[in-house]
Amino acid sequence: MALLQEPTDNIPVETGFDDPVYESQIVFRKILKVMSEPGTIKKIKNKLSAPAPMMKATAAVCLTLMDFQTKVWLDLPRDSEVSKYLKFHTGLRIVEHSSEADFVVFFSAPDELPPLNLGTDENPETAATVIIQTQSLDDTKKLKLTGPGIKKSRFLNAENIPTSLWDHRGKANSLFPKGIDIILTSSEKLSALPRTTKIKMIKTEKG
Repeated sequence: MALLQEPTDNIPVETGFDDPVYESQIVFRKILKVMSEPGTIKKIKNKLSAPAPMMKATAAVCLTLMDFQTKVWLDLPRDSEVSKYLKFHTGLRIVEHSSEADFVVFFSAPDELPPLNLGTDENPETAATVIIQTQSLDDTKKLKLTGPGIKKSRFLNAENIPTSLWDHRGKANSLFPKGIDIILTSSEKLSALPRTTKIKMIKTEKG
């Protein structure tokens, strides 16, 4: 009996994890670390590759957190190479409306967030997680972070994210325990801003 094979035009050239179980466990521990210590930055070390504009850390996070039961909204066309890559490696479902998604992924930061599932007072953990890819991540004094998991304060700079997005996040998280958790990625780096983290913009000499 002939075996059914995946059409070759649906098989991405870019590669996923060499050892999915082992490598996803390592990435998952790093995600837990940055979520429990907001603003800290961790580096992803593996050999996976991903189609543009997806960066390595973004791909690693997606391949770790998503599976065939996951509903995902991307700020890219549904027939993009990134969509094909993620569906091939995880089996996830791409949804049309952001409010339906378990994960919302931005490959360029928006001015504000689209309609999202913020969870409920009874089940806040069902809220969507937002993944935002940025040009750079470092600890320069652009954002001052306070809250659980931070001893006094911590500083973070996520390049090319407009102030309006942080304002919009603040409004969504004023509904606590409902709200959104954000994972930031850049190249091989990742950081996180859970809904409990307070953000204050640090003014510079240039404004």
